[in-house]
Amino acid sequence: MPDTPVGVRRLTAEDLFVVFQPIVDVATGRTFAQEALVRCRHPDYPSPPVLFQHAAREGVCGRLGRLIRDIAFASHDETTPRPRAERHLPAEKNTHDITYFKDLQT
Repeated sequence: MPDTPVGVRRLTAEDLFVVFQPIVDVATGRTFAQEALVRCRHPDYPSPPVLFQHAAREGVCGRLGRLIRDIAFASHDETTPRPRAERHLPAEKNTHDITYFKDLQT
């Protein structure tokens, strides 16, 4: 029998990290925002699509989204060295998936 993956609900901030993708205005070449892209250290979730598929199956997309948001904001603070142009950038949250709204209570 194959090993059962650890549930997404059991993941903690230590299991996840974010990398920041700059969003650039092509007309000016200036970075105007950054997108936080989640990565998981747990071997059961080798890629973001696998992580989100499991979260959707478990009904914990809202919980996962809040955890990712908290990690992103904690790792993108004023003490993180980065070029001046990349500081104080606006934050947006993509909530395109209806499952996010269904499991806000989880």
